Amino acid sequence: MSFRNLWAVGLVGVLLQLMSNVESGAGAIPAKGILYDQIVEKGLNHTRFRTRPVSTNAPGTEVFTNHTVVRINPGERYIDPVTGVLTDSEERIDEYATGAVYQRGPVRVIFALDIASENSLDILTPDGKRLRGGPVGLSIMNPVDGTSTLIAEVKSSKGKLDKADPRKIVFRDFLDGVLADCDYLVGPKGLSQTIVLRERIDPGDWGLPLESRLEVISSFEASHQPVISTRVLKESAGKQANMASPSLTDSFLNFGSLVMPQGAAFAVADGNVDAPNPIKFESIPVAKHWEASVAGAGAGRSVLFESMKCRRWSA
Repeated sequence: MSFRNLWAVGLVGVLLQLMSNVESGAGAIPAKGILYDQIVEKGLNHTRFRTRPVSTNAPGTEVFTNHTVVRINPGERYIDPVTGVLTDSEERIDEYATGAVYQRGPVRVIFALDIASENSLDILTPDGKRLRGGPVGLSIMNPVDGTSTLIAEVKSSKGKLDKADPRKIVFRDFLDGVLADCDYLVGPKGLSQTIVLRERIDPGDWGLPLESRLEVISSFEASHQPVISTRVLKESAGKQANMASPSLTDSFLNFGSLVMPQGAAFAVADGNVDAPNPIKFESIPVAKHWEASVAGAGAGRSVLFESMKCRRWSA
């Protein structure tokens, strides 16, 4: 894939996605031939309907048979922490004096007013885990020798709610050294972070090979560690013996009720990420690597690296 001669914006996505357990016996609702008579039960992640499947007997008379069908929709409702009442989730971020908060779903997120705060994100999971952290900067990793070069650090940027989308908050021009925005989209099923690169990054400008990988670096308090499972996304053909990090691998991070699956990067037509249906090319994989807190500098915090191959988009 080549993005040459395209006013392109590369996006790197991160997702914390809700995991849910729904009672056994839940089934999909058929597309037709069903009359939804009434809702008989509401749960955190499901709605049970009494239905009347319609059939026709030999003389042509319609026959109705009562059944119940479960619609599965993780995050559909939450227990209001103040009233203790089962409440329908909403997709809306609320603004307050020192930041913004999403509090109308099973996942709660506090956004600091300034993304340069030590913990610009404060996430409360449905099972009570608190994940506090945020982005730190961008680096380029050389897979030949395994070294990383920091090319941009987070600088002061105040978050603005998107007037057109109540689920979205944007931190414009949030890096010192690279023109980029950080967008968050939050809702009942989780939180996504998108780094919008508004300029091309050529690893050759830092004397690094095109095989290098662009990394988004985030830091989190080490109070909760995920269960990690790793798989290889891409082998580097012909150069494994001479490379410190020949394969692109992704770690699936499981925090219990929230998981962080594989992310994606893609180019945007005419460089306009806010345009309707802006994605111009198919997505390319973004791999994750989690480093738990160790003694010494940075003790007490874990680091998340998300990387994509520069060759796929800088040519």
